[in-house]
Amino acid sequence: MSLLLIVRFLHIASAIWFIGGVVARQIVRAYAKQTDDVQRFAVMSEAAGRLAQLAAGKQYPSHSRILQCAPGLHLKRQAF
Repeated sequence: MSLLLIVRFLHIASAIWFIGGVVARQIVRAYAKQTDDVQRFAVMSEAAGRLAQLAAGKQYPSHSRILQCAPGLHLKRQAF
């Protein structure tokens, strides 16, 4: 087996892994968009973030981690 075949196999396998992760994340996000339950939406959004992290290697912060990083932050609703 030559080095070229190994590199080609790794390239194709990583592309399949990446596209599969992106598709899975979009499916989970579509199900989360359809729900009216806030808790279920939060869980599904967290799952979509973890899928993206597994597939692409990027780490997307969840809302709970953002609020933990800024404990003095008070969110106010703006009137338009």
